Amino acid sequence: MATSSSPSTSTLTSSDTPIPTNGKKKDTYVLARDFKSASRLNYEHYLWHETLGFHIHPNILPFLALPQTAPSAREGKTAQDARNPPPLPRTHSLRLRIADLACGTALWATHVALSLPSHTGNAAVEVTGYDISLSQAPPSSWLPPNLHLDEWDIFSSDLPPSCSSPAEGEEEGNGYDVVHLRLLFVIIKRGIEDVRRVLRQALRLVKKGGWVQWDELAVGESYVLNATTDEEEEGQAENGEIENMAKFLQTIGEWVGQIGSVMKEEGMEEVSVTRPEEKKELVRAFFDNHLAKDEEMALRGGDKESLERVRRLAEEGSKGKAICTPKVVWVGRRKDG
Repeated sequence: MATSSSPSTSTLTSSDTPIPTNGKKKDTYVLARDFKSASRLNYEHYLWHETLGFHIHPNILPFLALPQTAPSAREGKTAQDARNPPPLPRTHSLRLRIADLACGTALWATHVALSLPSHTGNAAVEVTGYDISLSQAPPSSWLPPNLHLDEWDIFSSDLPPSCSSPAEGEEEGNGYDVVHLRLLFVIIKRGIEDVRRVLRQALRLVKKGGWVQWDELAVGESYVLNATTDEEEEGQAENGEIENMAKFLQTIGEWVGQIGSVMKEEGMEEVSVTRPEEKKELVRAFFDNHLAKDEEMALRGGDKESLERVRRLAEEGSKGKAICTPKVVWVGRRKDG
């Protein structure tokens, strides 16, 4: 959540400044890139996985799995049948390629690189993580051998360097089976306009028939959870820092619910949204994690008023209140053709 007194949002990059031709520019990240910030991001990753129960959406996984080959001659089929298994679907490739945009500490990308081969039956899985800065990610020698990281600004007019050599039969840049995005709220300054820009970037990278998955906080749907009444409150109480913050959050981020509409406008198919049930046992953990981010931002900006607000929010939270912000996962498929 933001602790600003106005409904403006901060940005990882400033999308209204000129983009240099080399795809890189000044890092204007409003949060820190130190060990505490990296720990916060890694903790948040585990909270998201505990909530969702998956890294890649279940709607996508069947399209990544290797198809069953024809039965062998021992099972009553001829040797010719065994040598000619059913053809792969048009959208399937023997080499799966996954991209994670704004990868941060690269933990999502790491887990996908390690787990996806067993989920799909395909050992040839390549994962690439992109971010404007890789200072929070581990050194390459500590990463799985099928994971590569590359610096790239998501608003750049250029393709990432690693896309300069497309896979055989693919358009330049369009070689990924899945492009993943998560928690871009702080870089979306101009609502739908920036959502469209981000999705167009993802579509530059994803192959025909490939998928885009965007995990985001539905900030505008935030509400107060009060342990004393065990009821959801809509943030309409007269007093209380938590209620006031919930009211503010409810005024921003309308674009999150419109991601699917933009996907369809950009020609994507099979667009759907998943809204996982909020687990009450994780509400406090998420709330504290968001407070840590707000404190980090306030310290970085020298904002004493926001620091005091974080202190008051934490104090109220210790008494059995929290702001719960729903999570959404949008998925859509690029047209095959």
